[in-house]
Amino acid sequence: MNYYFDVFKIRKDFPFFINNPDIIYLDSAATSHKPSIVIEKEKEFYEKYNCNVHRTSGSFSLKVEEMCENSRKTIANFLNCDESEIFFTYSATYGINYIAYFLCINEYLGNDDEVIITEMEHHANLLPFLNLSKIFGFKVKVWKMNEKLELDIEELQKIISDKTKLLAVTHMSNVLGVVNDIENIVKICKDRGLMVLVDGAQGIVHNHVDLKKWDLDFYVFSAHKLYGPLGLGVVYVNKKHSKKKKPAFSGGSMISYVSLDKITYLDSPYFFEPGTQAFAQIFAFKYAIEYLKNLNLEKVKMYEIGLTKYLLEKLKELDFVEIYGNYEEVNDKRFAIVPFNVVNLHSHDVSFVVDRFNVLIRVGHHCAQLIHHKLGIPGSCRVSIAFYNTKEDIDKFIEALKQVKFLISKN
Repeated sequence: MNYYFDVFKIRKDFPFFINNPDIIYLDSAATSHKPSIVIEKEKEFYEKYNCNVHRTSGSFSLKVEEMCENSRKTIANFLNCDESEIFFTYSATYGINYIAYFLCINEYLGNDDEVIITEMEHHANLLPFLNLSKIFGFKVKVWKMNEKLELDIEELQKIISDKTKLLAVTHMSNVLGVVNDIENIVKICKDRGLMVLVDGAQGIVHNHVDLKKWDLDFYVFSAHKLYGPLGLGVVYVNKKHSKKKKPAFSGGSMISYVSLDKITYLDSPYFFEPGTQAFAQIFAFKYAIEYLKNLNLEKVKMYEIGLTKYLLEKLKELDFVEIYGNYEEVNDKRFAIVPFNVVNLHSHDVSFVVDRFNVLIRVGHHCAQLIHHKLGIPGSCRVSIAFYNTKEDIDKFIEALKQVKFLISKN
């Protein structure tokens, strides 16, 4: 099969690279760049359609409402779920906090119940449960990584008990590049009566998502990591959880009747969307999804895997670099994100050096301190790639990285 991918043609769709031809951007796990169509459509919304939605019966507002609902339909089709099963919020972090609190106030979680989180979680899928456990009395258990820094399914089977109600797990580690087998994890959890919440912020960027096939309970991601606008999160709630529940948050747009004695709420998804939504971003995100759908996503994935292999080959040639994780073989189970450190050097010092060569990487603990506790290090350097990166980007990064040798000698 021909997996040729014209990355140089693709880069012309992204104004960032046109305006910053000397910047080597290797931090897409933090936020991705946006194709021109997304930027243009967000600008178009403010220039041509700006008004509030769900607050009037005027024809103009109804037209804008239809445009935003078409975006919801496009996103739902991309995820393979019903339109009523996804709601919009401000970020993936906010969405996970929303779901965690929703589960607590609706008594899915309470005294003596158990929630399993994993050792590879981003803080967004960890802290909500740690904090709420202190209020609502449930216990948090940790599904630990094995020596390959992967999650062992057999270990999950061992730690599930009769009190376990929920597993919160990342689709893809934002530090290690590990892609978890969500379909198999969900099957095991369903057999044991557990709900599953998946943090998809990294996973959806590099992997196919099929929510109907997986039949999980909750899936959350951010638009800005998926080549869309900032300030928008998407939350999938399986329809079985959206009937006659207490809302986690309340306000305008999500009610049909209010008096001091009685409140009647709208059905999902509006039940989950109090207040004015980020309508410009919702409108623009549709075009990010359509842009991706017009690409051959299988080719995109194979290109990213190939670029990861090239990056690993170059890093392994440097005897002063330590790479973390099971990167003996690069495949669709671990790719696109590579953590490393330079021996005897703090990650921030590495960033300082490569930055002088216009190379942008991420350093620190990446909002995933449990992983770094496991490794026994305060932080790491992280290279994260996207389909707009090139081998030339990798080469320039490696040349910049070689310049840290003088700092090693001083230490």
